[in-house]
Amino acid sequence: MEGDQVLNSKSSGTSNLQTKHQKKKKTERRQETSGLKSLPSNTTSPEGGISKKEDEKNRKITILSANDGRTWTLDRAYLTRQSNDIRKMVTRQANLRGLVRHGKSNTFELRGVEARHFSLFLAALRAARDFNFSLDDLKTILTLASDWGFPRIQNRSMNAIQYLRLPPVDKLLLARRCQLPEWIREAYLTLAVRTPGLENADAPALGSTATSAITRAREEILLHRVQALTLLGSNNLDSQCESPSQACREALCEIRLALLARKTKVPKRENAQARIFLKEVSKLGLELCDTCRPDAAVARTIRALDEEISIAKRVFEDDIGRENSKWLQNA
Repeated sequence: MEGDQVLNSKSSGTSNLQTKHQKKKKTERRQETSGLKSLPSNTTSPEGGISKKEDEKNRKITILSANDGRTWTLDRAYLTRQSNDIRKMVTRQANLRGLVRHGKSNTFELRGVEARHFSLFLAALRAARDFNFSLDDLKTILTLASDWGFPRIQNRSMNAIQYLRLPPVDKLLLARRCQLPEWIREAYLTLAVRTPGLENADAPALGSTATSAITRAREEILLHRVQALTLLGSNNLDSQCESPSQACREALCEIRLALLARKTKVPKRENAQARIFLKEVSKLGLELCDTCRPDAAVARTIRALDEEISIAKRVFEDDIGRENSKWLQNA
């Protein structure tokens, strides 16, 4: 009996030694393979790397408001995934409007950007499905997203603004500020083709060249309409629109220009054309009168609009320059 106890005691001791030895080996292997995570926060790696604390600090970006001293600490990896421009700024390959680096640190100061506007931008960045912002807020979000290269937020803001139907002069000024070629074209053509013309107060904001070009385009389009009425006479169904102020034509014009901005191809077949335009009319919560709703009437209006759009493009290229280049500049 005593012998058995001695044997059991020896066996237990041997087992304990083996267990300790195995634990020691596992610990050594873990330390060899886990890299910086296995090192204490106040030490450096054997290769002379940075500490864990320093590594965590480098993974963050601090934004400082020059106005009220507010600070935001943001995840660097998330921001650089969202914006290639931010990645270039962090790696010192580029400078961004409204953000200035503090020395060699990962701290950036807001210059010319209000703290509340930056908070608004962060709210848009974190927004999931719902993107409910006022028109003024959307303008701010779009401006910052364009300045800092956040394409997802830029697209969401643009879609929301399109839905709210920003007036063409405001859209043109915002498009210039954010460098949006597709909106520039749409706004110029809208001001030339649609019935509401420029007001005197619009000229200083648009500039003399743009104002002159829009005015000349409208004059040439008006002359074209008079000639078309003379040729068609009483057979021109557009003049028989039952809605006040030719609202049907204005609705189709808005949709045609929006499709042009989105580079959506319009089919040539009348029934296919009508389906697309009537669907867009419904989306906008509008209606066409009985005279303007048939497929042939929709197609006729679209043909007339396309002719007027071509006239406006020609005038703008003559007076301002080639599309998507000088059109972006304050003229």
